Amino acid sequence: MDNPVDEKTASEGRSAMDVSSEEKGSAEQSSPETKSKKPLSFHLAFLGLLFMVFIVSLDTTTLAVAIPIIARDLGGTTLQSFWASTCFMLAVSVVQPLYLSGSDVLGRKIPLYTAYFLFIVGSLVFALAPNMATVIVGRTIQGLGGSGLDVLNEVITADMTTMKERPKYLGLLAIPMAGGALLGPIIGSLFTQYVTWRWIGWINLPLIGASFILTFFFLRLRPVEGTFLQKLGLLDLLGMALFVAGCAAFVLPLSWAGALYSWGSWRTLLPLILGLVVLALFVVYERVPAQPVLPYRLFKSATAITTFLGGFLHGLVTYTLNTYLPLFYQAAFYETPLHASVTLLPMNVMSLFFSCVSPISVSYLRKYRVNIWTGWVFLTVGTGLLHIITPASSVPFRTGLPIVVSLGIGVLFTVLVLPVQASVASVDDTGFAAGLLVFFRLLGGLVGLAIGSTVFSSVFAKSIKALGALPNSLAALENSQAAVGFIPQLRDLRGQVGKEVLDQSHAWASHLHLVISTPTPTPSPQVRESVTKSLPSPPHPDLSIPHTHTMSLLRSNGVPSSCEPCRKSKIRCDHAVPCGRCRRRRKPALCVYQPAPMSKHPNRTDRSSTDSISCGGGSNITTSTSISSAWTSPLPPPSLVTPSLPPGRLRDGYLADCSHRSTSTPSTGVFGPTSYLSVLRDDVDDGSSSIALFAKSLQQNTSAIIDDSQIQLGAELLLILLDDFALYEHMATARFDHCQGDLFPPSALRLILSSIRTMLHEAISDPANPLPFLLVLSRSIFTASSKPLVVDPAITPTEYFSTMPNRWEIIGLVFAVIGSSACLLPQHDLAAYYPPNRPPLDKKGLAAVCVSASEICLRFFDYTGVISEQLCWATLEHASLLTLLYGDYDYRPYKTLSALITLLFTLGYHHRDATSKLPFFRAEHRKRLVIATYAMDKGLSTFLGRPPRMIRRYITIDPPLDIAFADIIASSEVLDAAMKRLDNNGWNAEGAYTRGSYTRACFMMGVVREAVLEISLDSNIVEGEGSKLEGKITKNGGETNREVSALAAKARLSLPSSLYRVSTPSDFDRCPETAKVCLFVHMDSLYNEFILQRILVQRTGASTEKLIAVAHELLDKLLLLVANRAVGGGDRNSVVWIISSLGLPPAGVLAVELLHQSQNPNSSFQSAGEFSRSEIVQNLSRFAADLEYVVSREAGNYDVCQQAKSVIRHILDRVLGGRVPVVEAGEVVEGGNGSGNNRRDALGEKTGPGFVARDWISWDFNAWMDEDSDLVRWLNSFE
Repeated sequence: MDNPVDEKTASEGRSAMDVSSEEKGSAEQSSPETKSKKPLSFHLAFLGLLFMVFIVSLDTTTLAVAIPIIARDLGGTTLQSFWASTCFMLAVSVVQPLYLSGSDVLGRKIPLYTAYFLFIVGSLVFALAPNMATVIVGRTIQGLGGSGLDVLNEVITADMTTMKERPKYLGLLAIPMAGGALLGPIIGSLFTQYVTWRWIGWINLPLIGASFILTFFFLRLRPVEGTFLQKLGLLDLLGMALFVAGCAAFVLPLSWAGALYSWGSWRTLLPLILGLVVLALFVVYERVPAQPVLPYRLFKSATAITTFLGGFLHGLVTYTLNTYLPLFYQAAFYETPLHASVTLLPMNVMSLFFSCVSPISVSYLRKYRVNIWTGWVFLTVGTGLLHIITPASSVPFRTGLPIVVSLGIGVLFTVLVLPVQASVASVDDTGFAAGLLVFFRLLGGLVGLAIGSTVFSSVFAKSIKALGALPNSLAALENSQAAVGFIPQLRDLRGQVGKEVLDQSHAWASHLHLVISTPTPTPSPQVRESVTKSLPSPPHPDLSIPHTHTMSLLRSNGVPSSCEPCRKSKIRCDHAVPCGRCRRRRKPALCVYQPAPMSKHPNRTDRSSTDSISCGGGSNITTSTSISSAWTSPLPPPSLVTPSLPPGRLRDGYLADCSHRSTSTPSTGVFGPTSYLSVLRDDVDDGSSSIALFAKSLQQNTSAIIDDSQIQLGAELLLILLDDFALYEHMATARFDHCQGDLFPPSALRLILSSIRTMLHEAISDPANPLPFLLVLSRSIFTASSKPLVVDPAITPTEYFSTMPNRWEIIGLVFAVIGSSACLLPQHDLAAYYPPNRPPLDKKGLAAVCVSASEICLRFFDYTGVISEQLCWATLEHASLLTLLYGDYDYRPYKTLSALITLLFTLGYHHRDATSKLPFFRAEHRKRLVIATYAMDKGLSTFLGRPPRMIRRYITIDPPLDIAFADIIASSEVLDAAMKRLDNNGWNAEGAYTRGSYTRACFMMGVVREAVLEISLDSNIVEGEGSKLEGKITKNGGETNREVSALAAKARLSLPSSLYRVSTPSDFDRCPETAKVCLFVHMDSLYNEFILQRILVQRTGASTEKLIAVAHELLDKLLLLVANRAVGGGDRNSVVWIISSLGLPPAGVLAVELLHQSQNPNSSFQSAGEFSRSEIVQNLSRFAADLEYVVSREAGNYDVCQQAKSVIRHILDRVLGGRVPVVEAGEVVEGGNGSGNNRRDALGEKTGPGFVARDWISWDFNAWMDEDSDLVRWLNSFE
């Protein structure tokens, strides 16, 4: 069957040397002795085609082994991972008919060069992709170009050769095709493991360049006659558009059905039905154009239709296996990408061999049906045999079995083109028919990948759900969208969770009586044992003795009973309490032994006592109670069945454990002049020599012995940081006032975070398997943290903040800063930092995780007994985070602040000599640390009404200079310029104040607040009774008040006059930061006066006029501050603190007085015009609105503020509505500090029901904030 050449075929793009070759072949076919001789240009052009085939085949197969690593690095979901392959196949498939039709009309040249260009652009986009969405776009563009390269090579080869020569050259084309399929996985795994997956894109550029040069210079294509518009008019553009739209609409819903959307969702059904309708219209329309995309004449032969269908099924099996087999081998057998590629190497080699042998054998046997039948038998049987591979299969078995299916793949890959070309009625359609076969093969691969991704996601999700609760290390598998990205971590967790047994299942069963089962990694029943294995047991037997004891309950057959989790999972139990499995899962409360387990009520379920909190990058850790379970008592919970133990067994275990841990020698700290050491040493009188002795003792402190459980816990903390480090770095360096004292500006935090990032990257040699390296790093951090940090006196600020990442104090500090940022950053700002295509970040959950992580780091030092300045940093930031998360009224921040004050006094940082020999920047930083703690102590003590624990007269350090710490650690030029702006007292001479200025002012005015607190908390002032008591209170109160006024005047003189300027709205327009600081200072002074006036009213019965005036002014200034808060919310922490601490008490006083005045309209206070009722009502209404809208739900003081808002609005409703309460006339009212009095006696001027007691204004603030207080119950009694 010859292929004679005429002018028409030559004009359609054949080269001149091709025509001559074919003419010779045709003319000499009758003469066997004469053979056509091909010119050199033919061979070089064909070499370019071989390069082209190799590139496409290589690019198609390299991604399969690399996609888990790409998904992990870029945070891609399972669906996105599969779309990277599906979109490539979609682009390759839908545009192949366009290339075929275009090459017939425009000639081969324009489509070929277009394909080159698109493939290069797609490779560049893929190689430079910053996220998974860009990877998908790059792969799609690569598919648009690869489609042309894939189909045009066979078309051009068919044009260049005769029918007799064609099998040989098609066999030669199969060599690079199979070679690319053979080397693709290996090259992809090598790049992924040892370089970077981006080289999968870069490697295409030199190869495609070589192919382009050869084809451009040696494939001399003849141009087609006619203008470009004439050629364009011959194209079936409408048919192309219908085909592309129909294929895309039909295939894409197949890829997300059951995973992203359900099969019954309109988002799945609508595009699916629409795609079928468009494809039906395409089939009908193709009868119209003269040059259709899919000519009907090619489908008239039964041979062609059968072969096209066979190509579809062949592509479905081939491309699906090439994509999923590497994933299966990596997930089920813990193989690296390279190992998985090597395991599948025999399969690819045999596929290459038979794809070359099959067409060559046809040229000798002159028959191709035998090859086709043989190929289909091997393909069907081999695909079915893949189903018997299990995770328990041996290496030779799982390596050799895929060879069977490779025989069918290789034979059919090249031989199917022969019956297609033989079935065409015209020799002109030979190349088009060959390209159409390639299209159907790719279309089958596209459908297979689309359905495979759906099957994977849906079946995997159901299988994981059937397993129940997973350990924390495997919790990411509960989200099927994170499954592919989690595959590299399975190798990391092998040492923790044991061998993860994964099984394969059918992807689908073809209704064409062809068994096509795709091995997809879904959990098998054996996974029930492996997923419950968690952290390794401590290697030291002494350490495990205190934690467990043996269960003595026996079953009827004499075998020890298993705990309920092990019994239900049919897992062998070690019969300890708690058992090793439950202890490693950190769920000891579930480890319950039932005496008669089968008699348990079937509807009763066990519930875990620990909850899990998700933190964004796929890592789950338990909450504060459960994550620190390693530090709790090792005794089992009371609910467990406690067996009998040998006498002294438990005690001996604890003694062995304590003796093992007691090798550390904690430092005693700095001694004062009254210490025992002062009697023995005469030079310990002023603290300076004690500081030197303490520094010397630190050098002699021995390291603590760290057990493996702590090292494991530390590695988990580092892994949490590593997962989303870029996100945390963005959050931590945002400009938010997360801590007082200007201690950690963004520039300092950037240095700390950069050093931690460098430490993590240098420690991890294999990013695909980080956990073993993090365990080593955790051990080294424990070693470094158990010793004091020795700092060179000549160290620079950059070196100082960059040289201590290997300490748990710094890790804890970073976690606390991240948690504070999670509380303070608005959700819309977090969206800018959060990786795309991931669920919204749970701010409250992340803050709770950071609290637990920071607390663990602090408890490490309770174990080692080492104290340091960096530990003070972490403790201060941790206390600030606790106030943000739980509120200032919570016990936890108050306790943590006590620990911090203890640390500061123990280290001697309250003494002036503690900073005398330090570099300037370190001295300033330490001073800021002390005064930040002092300011926080005064704020909490005032808010809670408790005695302060840090007294000003015992702190002898000088206040820090009024310079931003960011300027101090900047260059020397910046620091010199900042120093020149200071006056002789260390204040900014230009009046430009910052948050550090406010903290400095609080420190210098602290004696005033201490005096005020002393008066308010001194119960001896109210001793006595009757008129004597009242006189004594008035006298003592007056004298004390004068004393406080003198202290306030003295403190005022130590501050610059510009700092006492009362801010106005115009000041906020000129310099908002300075105006805010001045307003803070003024409000602090007003609040001191407010406290004193309340004490006078409470204890002496003095007039409330001055108290009301101070409260009114204080609330007015607060509203001014709230109205001028930062637009971006950068001062949210300060504003919420001011609202709750300085706003609620005066607002309460004004609200109660307003209620009283509304019931006594003729009172002397109101008649004198001194009570501006209208303005107070307006201010209270504004304040209630601020409580509702300014204080966010994530704020720790949110509940307190909402309760205050409810009470204020309740009072305003009663005052403005004119309704009266229903109260019994003789009901007794209980005062906060006074005794219970009858309401008639309390009113004074008026008695009877419906009137608020006059002395309620003097009650304790908690009386009207408490929901059970008499005032709140009275307000709720209104009709």
